[in-house]
Amino acid sequence: MKKNLCFLSMLFISFLPAKAQLADLGIGGISMPMFGATAVGQTIQIKADVRNFGFDDIGAGCALVTISVPSAISSITGLNTGSSSIWTIYSSSMPASVTLRNTGGPLPADFEPYYIILDVQGTNPGGPLTINSHTGLNPFQSGCMAAGNLDPNNDDATT
Repeated sequence: MKKNLCFLSMLFISFLPAKAQLADLGIGGISMPMFGATAVGQTIQIKADVRNFGFDDIGAGCALVTISVPSAISSITGLNTGSSSIWTIYSSSMPASVTLRNTGGPLPADFEPYYIILDVQGTNPGGPLTINSHTGLNPFQSGCMAAGNLDPNNDDATT
């Protein structure tokens, strides 16, 4: 009887996760000038407020943020130097979208903003300028998915 109970206890414990997944990469919001990039040739900056809303750090290279603009009227021209130093361009489908990664360091669980500022240029008259974004963890780097995602409701933002 004791052997069976011991075996069942060990079996139960083996199915428990080793560590809770308590990170939460998200976008607090996206901002841009009031009038947007409506003038052809005019360059504006759009700012994404990226934070770790969780309780565990997100390792360097693990956070991915994709930002898209309507390519019919605007073009992403690059990452502005005013961005937080942790961000680098990971992949690009410019002029329409860009994916950034935190290769410059971890995203601490400090609820502080780590801004991404993109330069966007107006290419054709029109509007509105709708900006979409998505956050996620890098599935191609070892250990990144273990950080978890406490609240998927803050993974996407549109403005």
